[in-house]
Amino acid sequence: MNLEEFSFMGRRFGPLPVSVGASPYCLPWPPVFLLILTAFSLLATGCKENYNRAAGDASNDPAAHATNSAAASKPRDATKEAPFVNSLGMKFVPVEITGGSTNGERVLFSVWDIRVQDYLEYSREKGITPQKPSFEQEPTHPVVCVSWYDAKSFCRWLTARERASGNLGPRDEYRLPSDHEWSCAVGIGRQEDAEATPESKSGQIGQVYPWGTGWPPPKGAGNYDTALVVDDFDYTSPVGSFAANENGLYDMGGNVWQWSEDWYDAKKEYLALRGASWFTLGEIYLRSAYRYSIHPSDRYDIVGFRCVLGISGG
Repeated sequence: MNLEEFSFMGRRFGPLPVSVGASPYCLPWPPVFLLILTAFSLLATGCKENYNRAAGDASNDPAAHATNSAAASKPRDATKEAPFVNSLGMKFVPVEITGGSTNGERVLFSVWDIRVQDYLEYSREKGITPQKPSFEQEPTHPVVCVSWYDAKSFCRWLTARERASGNLGPRDEYRLPSDHEWSCAVGIGRQEDAEATPESKSGQIGQVYPWGTGWPPPKGAGNYDTALVVDDFDYTSPVGSFAANENGLYDMGGNVWQWSEDWYDAKKEYLALRGASWFTLGEIYLRSAYRYSIHPSDRYDIVGFRCVLGISGG
């Protein structure tokens, strides 16, 4: 359990405890109090079974009109102005990667997080029942209550589906972004050591946020804790509800924390997540360089994920 930072009554003071059964309201109190508070919070904000909401009509999706109507016919032809659009309607744009194992390679980022409607398509084909949060979500909200293993499975499924349809080449694949690739996508990749652990880099670049360099965040900066009074959402919001960054990516700050491919530290017990969520409040936690860490099997209603598309020979 991480006893250094915690959350209480909807206010984010740091990473959630990473013990089994932790929730957004967990506190590093003695076990009896922790168990009582955990039981309460699971009823209030925890993940519940039987998420059977239909995908519904996505015509009102704000992200559906978030990029130019032009689209690239092949992934390798994608640009910010003409993204590649896959069979789920997900849009991908190229991000320049400098440093790390994919230095100079062509990596396409999904312009938004995986949506509820995307994950429901996967769940139906796989014959599984995804978990749901206690609050209501629409089809275009980012999916939550997904573990790192769930996210990896979705990427494998989508890769196989797109290869079979001819949309991808035999060596192209959907996957989670590395921690350094995510830094490049949010605009701080050149300021960080690509080979250092996420833990050692977490929060180290001060006064740089997904919306710019000013604190506090301005109105419309993203979907963060209600105490910041920058948005009109109590929980998750439709993807694409706020302005895109210079790479054409939405919700790189707020809405949901995003799984990465990398371990948080050398112990390889917890994985690094980026981007903050609708529940995040403190200044350091909203920095572009901040990393959150939880166990790969954990599922929370503040955690989702974003796919990238690796192009062979790109």
